[in-house]
Amino acid sequence: MYLITQNKRREDNDEKNHRSAVGYADGVCHGSLRRGSGRTCARTICTAGRRCSDCGSRRTDPPASPIDTLTVGTTASIETAVFGEYNFDMLASGVSELPLVYQDTKGEYHPLLAAYSTEDAATWTYTIQDGMTWSDGEPVTAEDILFTLQYDQANGSANFEAQTAEDGKVTEAKYTGYTISDDMMSISLTLASPNVRELSNMTSFRVIPKHVYEGKDTVTDEEARITCGPYVLESFNKEAGTITFVVNEKHPRQPNVEKIVYQLFGNEDTMYLALQ
Repeated sequence: MYLITQNKRREDNDEKNHRSAVGYADGVCHGSLRRGSGRTCARTICTAGRRCSDCGSRRTDPPASPIDTLTVGTTASIETAVFGEYNFDMLASGVSELPLVYQDTKGEYHPLLAAYSTEDAATWTYTIQDGMTWSDGEPVTAEDILFTLQYDQANGSANFEAQTAEDGKVTEAKYTGYTISDDMMSISLTLASPNVRELSNMTSFRVIPKHVYEGKDTVTDEEARITCGPYVLESFNKEAGTITFVVNEKHPRQPNVEKIVYQLFGNEDTMYLALQ
């Protein structure tokens, strides 16, 4: 469950605030904050000139005035706020740890970190969107996608090679091969068998930076927080129960909300009372 409150620079009408709450990259409502062990879901992100799938409106007017802070209440339990913590990843996937694609409220898929194409549902090509960089300034490339798949393979996922569990159960490899374009911006992944629903898997696939993780057994918390989304983690205060994201100045499309604060609550009743 979630609640959202906004602190605005000046008064705007409710419709503008809904349609431009975050002003995210490709102008459609982005609802990739999924349910974890806590309950969180937000669909508040859209921009000028595109249809908002939640409200059905189309913006033709200038974007609403910038919003200083968007506060999101959640009952999700967060312990470390680093990549790999399930509940944190579910929160961050909407603002910081971007998947390759996202699915809107009508069930349609859209490019997020990468555009996509396929002719036979067996070989899927993903091309990094123009201008995408990591928050440390390094460019995002298709090699990051490949490295992430290989990294996951080394940690138990059957991406390119079959995996055998302790009980003897074998998980066959998902992919039979790949190719990367000469400019390193596109990767074509060939599935072991065609899957018309493959984009659904990519809504939860988040890429890690090869230049940070390669050759390391562990990374620091600071390194683990390098991201390619429109926001970067500014702070995590476990005692106060807050996770604060600020604008990633390296992102090619700047959002309309300057700061997003997730307020953690132990139960829904407390959350409602605090944020109503």
